[in-house]
Amino acid sequence: MTALEILQSDGQTKKGVVRQYSEADRYRNPTVAADAFIMLAIFMMLGGLIKLFRVPFQVEHWQQYQYPMWSMTVVGLVELIIAAGFVGAF
Repeated sequence: MTALEILQSDGQTKKGVVRQYSEADRYRNPTVAADAFIMLAIFMMLGGLIKLFRVPFQVEHWQQYQYPMWSMTVVGLVELIIAAGFVGAF
């Protein structure tokens, strides 16, 4: 695992973590990267469904951000398409 701290042009710092699976990780679970990819697809799909079914907390956030409500459907569909692409990559 590698931690990154990036100084942006506006003087703020942005932190992030990069994960590279070690030999020990791959020995314990040879499909560790594929498992992580599947988890990403599941979370992307859930995000899309939450938007399509207009779950109340998501609607509240959308209203706070003052996004047009029709865009929630578009973003939800795009997230589902991306999730399907992740699954189709297998």
